[in-house]
Amino acid sequence: CSKTTVIAAQVSTRSDSLAALLDAVEKQQLSVEYMYAMSDAAGKFSALIFRFDNPDPAIAAFTQAGFKLISDL
Repeated sequence: CSKTTVIAAQVSTRSDSLAALLDAVEKQQLSVEYMYAMSDAAGKFSALIFRFDNPDPAIAAFTQAGFKLISDL
């Protein structure tokens, strides 16, 4: 068992949310180690969770692109 740092970004349930978030990743040429998604049972809340080798540039890219980051999931 090990602990890793991930970044969780809240996204809408619209299909273009993933594309917009991945555009931010591509513009900064960030390397994604892995990514997964989660949502609530009602489908009103969704988040994309990413693991990067260096999270600081990703945090800056996501906030600059207008995504709300989620802490302490």
